[in-house]
Amino acid sequence: GCNDLESAYRLEVAGTDHGDVASRLKKKIAQLTAGDSDLPAFACVIGWKQCLIALAKVESTDAKP
Repeated sequence: GCNDLESAYRLEVAGTDHGDVASRLKKKIAQLTAGDSDLPAFACVIGWKQCLIALAKVESTDAKP
């Protein structure tokens, strides 16, 4: 159902008009791994100027110990 968060994914999204999309994605991944949740997640960065979408799946095993 809608309240079943056991299988939910977290999502961290950012957009940029300039700068390095890959480094911004690394920052989003770091935000997710630094969080308290061990749910799997997706990090996404949209590079508007570059016409690029970078997406990474972050598993709970990627989190810091």
